[in-house]
Amino acid sequence: MRLGKKRYYLVGLMVNGIFAFVITGIGLVLNYLLALLVFHGGKDFLTDDLENTNMLTSELSWQYDHTVLTMLIVTIMTVLLATVFSLVCYVLSLMFVNYYVVYTVAFVIWFAQIISKYSTTYLMQPLIEYGLKYQVPSAVIFVAISGAIIGFGYWRMVIWHDDRL
Repeated sequence: MRLGKKRYYLVGLMVNGIFAFVITGIGLVLNYLLALLVFHGGKDFLTDDLENTNMLTSELSWQYDHTVLTMLIVTIMTVLLATVFSLVCYVLSLMFVNYYVVYTVAFVIWFAQIISKYSTTYLMQPLIEYGLKYQVPSAVIFVAISGAIIGFGYWRMVIWHDDRL
């Protein structure tokens, strides 16, 4: 192998991250543009039921007032989450030989973060009543867990290496 272990690991992360970022970004932007074309002139998100309830917090009200900006923020967050999780899956595929194990471990990691009190889905859904008090911890937990896995993968595959790379 012409690349060293460290360079192989980092180049793999970079290529995987760029690919995931571009593919997810194109899909979500295309989805949003097609929704604008198909539902052009339709009703807005705010209904009479929501205007008169106590569920309309200041954060949710801001999201309804700035739906395009909200969609842009949510799209960026979703693309970043997908990119980071693709890096986690890449690291898992380097650490485990059997792809059944990779799928299982990746599923458990993702599902555990979705069912928790601070679910990662709060970062990917626009116009929800969960505000920053749930979204910020969710992002911190996701980045910490993903960073720990990527860091452990670096340690396992580059520093403590058993010639399986």
